[in-house]
Amino acid sequence: MKLLACDYDGTLYDYEGHVKEEDVKAIVQFQKEGNLFGMCTGRPIQFLKPFIDERIQPDFYICISGSCIYDKDGNPLLYKTYDAHIGQQLYEMYKEYPMLFYGKDTCYSYHLDFENDIFQPLNSFDDFHQEELENFTILFSTIEETMEQYKLLKDTFDSVTFMPNGIVIDVISQGCSKKTGLNFIQNIFHLKDEDMCAIGDGMNDIPMFEGCMHSFTFHNVDETVKKHARYHVNSISEAIERIKEL
Repeated sequence: MKLLACDYDGTLYDYEGHVKEEDVKAIVQFQKEGNLFGMCTGRPIQFLKPFIDERIQPDFYICISGSCIYDKDGNPLLYKTYDAHIGQQLYEMYKEYPMLFYGKDTCYSYHLDFENDIFQPLNSFDDFHQEELENFTILFSTIEETMEQYKLLKDTFDSVTFMPNGIVIDVISQGCSKKTGLNFIQNIFHLKDEDMCAIGDGMNDIPMFEGCMHSFTFHNVDETVKKHARYHVNSISEAIERIKEL
């Protein structure tokens, strides 16, 4: 039995929200053959299930870059949060920037206009009336600005983990990553290292690649990402075919 952990944005779904039909068919067949397929993403589970449940039934969900993990039915297996006071400090530093705040079962947007029912708009972090955060996301204008602020934040805070990805920085619980999430799932299913596979396309997938023996990315991604992946493919369906040959 093999396990494939799959990123969401830019991997399962492209950035216009489309999924390749051949990928869906390959995933379903992969599971029918007795293998495991699951999501490994920086997004919260409530943002995933409405978009994929009608087409794909994952065997697990690694969300918020490894800090929130769920079984196939959405029951929590691991749930790590951090003090919302840290979010307040970040808000004061970056209140001119668009942000996303994730609390328990709730997602909020700031300076962003989303046309969906998942994110509730907030005028200020002062309106976030929860004691714990799952994730705090800051959106910048350029990759250069993102990396500059990432270095600043790492030097300023030592009680949370900062995860840069493109023009976004996710702030998650200390010590969490897609790698720790994948290791957790490996132990849950009692799998050997050679049975672990992952596919992704972004900077925040690099820890996931480091956490498994068989890592896949696409030919057209950034060279920084490509050099951390063992295999380069054109699609998820191609990766699944390669996995069957392992």
